[in-house]
Amino acid sequence: MDEQVWLKESFIEGKKAPWPCPVCKQKALFSNNDSEIRIETLQSKFDRTKKNWQESMIYYDYSGTLVCKSCSTFILNTGTAKFNKSAIYDTEKSEFIVIPI
Repeated sequence: MDEQVWLKESFIEGKKAPWPCPVCKQKALFSNNDSEIRIETLQSKFDRTKKNWQESMIYYDYSGTLVCKSCSTFILNTGTAKFNKSAIYDTEKSEFIVIPI
């Protein structure tokens, strides 16, 4: 597997991923939204107390799977992501919730 291919800066849910499947090599990976977990990072929550806070300062950790539409392989996907306009902050639960695009 070519790790450099996987070190992309961004990934957009529901869209074809820019990465090839490590099994069949086809660029056919999609997010399996049913498996995703996203939690706003502690630093991001702390940053909300700053006077100049903006939505663009929101970061969250996530995990989930990608599925290859060509060969049905499941890939574990984890990392840190930035705010997405399709997201909301649940003040009752004090957590960041992303609505699938």
